[in-house]
Amino acid sequence: MNKLRQMPTRTTEPVLVALSSDGFCQVYGSKNVSVLIINRPHVISARAGNIVDDLLDQILPIQFQQIFYPSAIRATGQVTRMTAQRLERILFDLQFVESFRDPKLRSKTRQLLLRAIGGGR
Repeated sequence: MNKLRQMPTRTTEPVLVALSSDGFCQVYGSKNVSVLIINRPHVISARAGNIVDDLLDQILPIQFQQIFYPSAIRATGQVTRMTAQRLERILFDLQFVESFRDPKLRSKTRQLLLRAIGGGR
C-alpha cells in the first residue's frame, strides 16, 4: 500500500521592524533571530547601486552575505512620515472599506459613493 507522506511544515520566526520619522529603527523578534541593520547610501544610478551592492557583499558578516540576494527579500515597504492627520485618514479609509462588508451598510455606502463620483444622479 502506497501511503502519502506528509511534508513537514516549516515554521518561521516573526520579525517586526518599526521605523520612526526621525530615522530610529527598532527590530522586534525572538532571541533566535539574528538582525543586522544597514543604512544604504543614497545613489542616483543603477551603476552606483551595483557598486554599493558589491561593497556590501564584501563587508557583510558571512551569515548575512549568505542571504544578501534578491530572492531572499521577504518584504518591502516605503518609509513616509506618519502624522496624526495621515493616521486619521488611514483609519477613515479602513472604516469605509469595512462598511462594504456589512450587509446593513453596503447599500447606503454604495449610494454615497456613487453620488460622490457623479454616478448616482
